Amino acid sequence: MSGGGAERFVSHLLANLKDEFEIHLILFDDTIEYDLPEGQIVAYIENGFKGRSNLASIARLPLAAIRLKKYCQANAIELVFSFLNRPNFTACMAKLAGLRLPLMMNECTNTQLWFDEGDLRGKIAKRVVAFLYPQADIILPISEGNRKALEEYYGIKTRYQVITNVVDLADIQNKKVEPVDGVNFDRFTFINLASFSPMKGHKVMVEAFRQLGRDDVQLLFVGKGVHMEEIRDLVHSMGLEKNILFPGFQRNPFKYLGKSDCFVFASDYEGQGAVLMEAMACGIPIVSTDCESGPRDLLAPGADSTLIGGQTVEYGQYGVLVPVGNAEALSQAMLEMFDNIDLREQYVNRVKDRAKAFDGKLVVGQIRSLINEFLGQDIDQDPKLQS
Repeated sequence: MSGGGAERFVSHLLANLKDEFEIHLILFDDTIEYDLPEGQIVAYIENGFKGRSNLASIARLPLAAIRLKKYCQANAIELVFSFLNRPNFTACMAKLAGLRLPLMMNECTNTQLWFDEGDLRGKIAKRVVAFLYPQADIILPISEGNRKALEEYYGIKTRYQVITNVVDLADIQNKKVEPVDGVNFDRFTFINLASFSPMKGHKVMVEAFRQLGRDDVQLLFVGKGVHMEEIRDLVHSMGLEKNILFPGFQRNPFKYLGKSDCFVFASDYEGQGAVLMEAMACGIPIVSTDCESGPRDLLAPGADSTLIGGQTVEYGQYGVLVPVGNAEALSQAMLEMFDNIDLREQYVNRVKDRAKAFDGKLVVGQIRSLINEFLGQDIDQDPKLQS
């Protein structure tokens, strides 16, 4: 439950399903940075796997699977709903080991791009995904691109239902007005919300900001991660430390989003890009890379799905798209957002309407129906289930 889109999704589901089901939250790491319901049952299959090598982590999957199987049997669990790769692997392996329970599996990243076949980890992971994922009774990708990657690249023929990330519109509206300490928003403010990993494109954003060449703007990097100090050093080397700020991970990032002028997103690839949806809910314009998968579906639905290239800047219906890894195009789009007040206002009005399609009540309703279906319950009822 450390900072991330899938973890925020789980936190939202727990809060909205706690009165209907007895939910056991089974974790693989003891970092908890999102709110949990009072009295939430929490158990640990393992702890600290992030510190192991890739091979050691894979080798320990059978042990985690056996522990999950035993826990479910001991606690009369009736259904497993897994999120993120390692829990997904573990749940599928537990079914192979004899766990006879329905398995719903969320897929929040583009697995094909996440596991690069250029290294040993990627080669092994591709085979693990292709072998294990068919054990799931249903896979819930958060975007059509994720589904296509699983079905076409990995050859996984199973039941799919695309279910988007969760955006709690009412909660965001309340949280975005909270005061912010330590950051002054008297300058035009670009903001990015992401963990500091290479795929998130922080270096491209720093270079794009440098190319702006303006002292009257600032860029906020909200988040944490192992590469944060590397990006700090890059910012310092360019003399931009007074303009590019690092508020760190925030339990309430919406108070920063709500006071900023433009959201900047430079990922190499994504599952969907939940932060784009959250930025929409906060009513701020967006400039994003046209990466696989998610941003185009969110910002330019129905437009040509071919990824743009070269120096192109595309003004989609709900946001601006630029090529992946192109700092010059990103800087051009950011400058247009800064200079063009009419363009910003148009996007502010559009994104607020677009965000309504992602309201968490709709998503939770879809998941509730699936849970009841797999538990053999009448979905029109509101049962109190044992587990």
